[in-house]
Amino acid sequence: MKRSKVWMLASILALGGMSMSTVGTPLLTVQAAEEATVAAKEYTTQGGIANMGSGTANITIKGNEGQTLVGKKFHVYKLFLAQNAQGMESINYTFNPTYEQALKNVAAKALSVPVDDVTEYMVIDYIQSLNS
Repeated sequence: MKRSKVWMLASILALGGMSMSTVGTPLLTVQAAEEATVAAKEYTTQGGIANMGSGTANITIKGNEGQTLVGKKFHVYKLFLAQNAQGMESINYTFNPTYEQALKNVAAKALSVPVDDVTEYMVIDYIQSLNS
């Protein structure tokens, strides 16, 4: 359970939810959160790529050696909004309002801090810590 949660959350940190590519997957279900509304959409892949039609970012999901992704479904959630800094030297992250409170609640509990003190970067650091 923890590993699948880590995989989902870590994948999201590629951020933007702009597009998604997969290797060897004929069908991909994408759950996209648009800023104010949550809409489930299903994308059929062609050549392992699901084009969501906005931007150039991508998330690649690869199976382990000998593991097929054919017939698997993946849910993608846009947890953060990402904006390149003017000089392109960094990316600024803000919470997607749809998931902000849930993310703050989880991170606050894990980090033992008050919910109101949780920032986007605290949540990102917490999510990344789940990989170790």
